This record gives sequence, C-alpha cells and structure tokens, in this order.
Amino acid sequence: MIFENIHYDLIKMTSCYLCSQNTPLKDSHIIPKFVFKWLKETGSGYLRGGVNFNIRIQDGPATKLLCAGCEQSFGNEETYFASRIFYPVVNDDAEAFVYDERLSRFVVSVIWRLLKQDFVPSEEDPAYLKILIEMEADYRAYLLGKKPLPDFNRIHLLCGVDVRAADDEETALPLRFIHYFGRQVDAGVTGNDQHKFIYLKLPRMLFLVPIQGLPEASFVSTGIEFCGGSYRLEDASILEPLITNYFYQRVAALDREMANLSSKQKDKLAKMTNEKWEDVQQKDLGRILNYQQVVFNSRQK
Repeated sequence: MIFENIHYDLIKMTSCYLCSQNTPLKDSHIIPKFVFKWLKETGSGYLRGGVNFNIRIQDGPATKLLCAGCEQSFGNEETYFASRIFYPVVNDDAEAFVYDERLSRFVVSVIWRLLKQDFVPSEEDPAYLKILIEMEADYRAYLLGKKPLPDFNRIHLLCGVDVRAADDEETALPLRFIHYFGRQVDAGVTGNDQHKFIYLKLPRMLFLVPIQGLPEASFVSTGIEFCGGSYRLEDASILEPLITNYFYQRVAALDREMANLSSKQKDKLAKMTNEKWEDVQQKDLGRILNYQQVVFNSRQK
C-alpha cells in the first residue's frame, strides 16, 4: 500500500497541469521570459524584485507546470503578443494596434498560470477562493479548446506610463509611479467587499479582469474582444477610483520596500548607477527615469 501511494505521487508529479498527460514537464515561466529579457536589455542589465529587493534576479520565476506540447502552444501566443503588440508599444510608442484572438488567449494563459501557481494556493477568503477555483477551471477548459469563450471573459487593457484618472491631476503621485507603469512586472488579486479584480502588470500595460462588481461603465474603450479587434491607447481610460487608489498604494508600498534595501545593496546600486549611467541614459530605463523626474518636479511647484 505504501509503495502504491509513492508510485501514484510520482506519476502525479509528472502530470501536465493543463492537459493532464503523464509526461516530463518543462520549466514554464509564469510571466513570459521575453518580458524580463527586454527589461534587462533596455535597462542596467540587472533585475530586482520578487519578495526581496536585496537580491538580484536573472529571470522571471519558472516552475515545472506544462508538458512540451502545452508549453509550445503557449509559446506560439507569446511570440504573437511580443512581436505584434508588446514590442511596438514599448519600443516604438505605438499609439494603436489591431489584434486577433491570440491576444486574449495570451492574457488568459498567463492569468491561468498565476491562478494555478499562486492566486488559488494563497487565497485565504473561502468565498473568493471558490471563485478563483472556478475561474482556473474555466480558463483551463478554454485553453484546451473545450469551450469557445470562457465565462470570465471581461479583459481590460490600459497602456501608458503616466496612468491615472483624468480628474485626479492634483493627487500627489508616489515617486516611482511612472517607473512602475513604464517598467514594472506585477500581478495580484485585490479589491474589497463589493469589488474584486485580477491584474497583470507588464511594462506599459495593465491588464484587468473583474471577478466581482466593477460594471462596464467603469471602463472606457479598454475592453479586449476575444474574437479580435482594434485598440487605441489615447481612447482608453478607467473611471473607478478603487482601481486608481489601489495602484497608488501599491507603488507607495514598493517605494517603502526599495527604501529598506540594505546599506550594502544601496552602495552596490549607487556604484552600478554611476558606472552605467551614460549607457542607461540611451536606453528605455533612462528615458523613463528622466520623464519621471520631469513630472515629479513639475508637481512639486
């Protein structure tokens, strides 16, 4: 009986989390690798983040999640998103783009990985845990082609580096607010008793998936259609103050984490900044830092 249980566990460990086939699993990136590659190439060459800003990281988190076939399927959609949408926006300041169903499949695939690996295991509220479990199963069925459209099919996108409510010009921005929207990678489940949403934050892009509350009237020209469509950055806005306030608080919290860097790491960061500043100035990181300083200085007057 003991040996049978061990054998079952070993088989279970090699089951693809998407298609359930018992096969060797690949190291799957939760957030696609090309995002972190771009950040390194257009910045200082180093990344910091995760749960400890004192530690440099080389890449985004990866785990044995998918078989080779499912990994390849996700890879095809990642290639589409990177070449047709991500790079035009972050490298060329594209003001609009046309997309097909591969955009929604890309977003669903990343959020499904986050649900499976992080959001479901860490949710402590039983009511929301039930919703997240339902959402994970719903997205899994959609990705496997078992349904043409998931039940959780509201996906919104806001692009830019200076993202805030139109009537919120007088609110003091956290210092790193523009840097956060310009270059940060982040994801989470948040909200209150009436409203709840999942967000996926990539450089220049904020994807939001409402899971409770947040009527469509809260969003203007941000919806991503599963069958494809077109998107204009200047037309899109989000009117719900809850969302704006959350990201103000989120960036302020990240500011505090950065302020708590050890003295050793602060010295390393200062040395690296001085040594690479001329090179960084020619890259996207320098452009964002300079713009952030201009905006911050103008709002201090």
